[in-house]
Amino acid sequence: MKKIIISLVGLFTIFIFGMSFIQKSNPLQEYNLNAPSQTYNLPKILEEVSGLTDLNKDEIACIQDELGIVFIFNLKSNKITKEINFGEPADYEGISHINNSIYILRSDGDIIKIEDYTARKIKTNLIKTGISNKDNEGLCFDPKTGLMLIGSKSKQTHKKGLGDLRTIHGYHLDNKKMMDEPILTIKIKDVVAYALKHDIEIPTKSKKGKTSHKVKLGISGVAIHPINHHYYVLSAVDQLLLIIDRSGDIIYMTHLPEKIFPQAEGITFLENGDMYISNEGKDKPPTLFLFKPNKFQED
Repeated sequence: MKKIIISLVGLFTIFIFGMSFIQKSNPLQEYNLNAPSQTYNLPKILEEVSGLTDLNKDEIACIQDELGIVFIFNLKSNKITKEINFGEPADYEGISHINNSIYILRSDGDIIKIEDYTARKIKTNLIKTGISNKDNEGLCFDPKTGLMLIGSKSKQTHKKGLGDLRTIHGYHLDNKKMMDEPILTIKIKDVVAYALKHDIEIPTKSKKGKTSHKVKLGISGVAIHPINHHYYVLSAVDQLLLIIDRSGDIIYMTHLPEKIFPQAEGITFLENGDMYISNEGKDKPPTLFLFKPNKFQED
């Protein structure tokens, strides 16, 4: 009987270890990206929705890349319930929040801070980050480090020979300084190698009978999962979603089917792991998808 109990304990331990390994090797297994839990057709004014952030379990804040307006979208009523004018028309690409403060990223890397979006009179501040990259689209706050993360769509323009690299930079909100080095550096060749190894669809091009990849890895959105703390990175141009751990390794990647994701530009999570992804409209209404998870293990 003793030996049987020991054997059962051993089998249970192996099972738990195996489940943990599967969870870490495929953090998206709890989401079915082919079947959203809920679909929201966004109003036409958000046809070029470029970023979103969760404010609470019932409200999402959205921006679009032409107007200096934050749109508060209520998930229960499926309507815009508030518009916050914060600036002149410009190329606004990312949005995040800390408590009642909302941060909006311009493509040039500067950030507009709305001090308290619930106040009757809105106060804004311009944060000049000094980031050298010229085309920036992803913005999210990392509660683990206290940094505001900026995902760059383009290569590091100030350094030669780095066309293969895409970066996510960290900005200290307290001392108002950009980190000297990127928080995360992603090599396009690593993305291609991972895709080929795991038979993941990526863009290709043909020339003189030879086929090669044409992955651009233009970061269009970035978010941090509240439970496993991984980086979730969108590349709309490649229709890819990458999951990268804190050591900078790609641990999972998937192709986003164009029928569902015509142009995935924004991503955010609720505290329980609910994932929201927004899409610009392409001859169809812009959309917001909810993907509900089953459960996650915390790293």
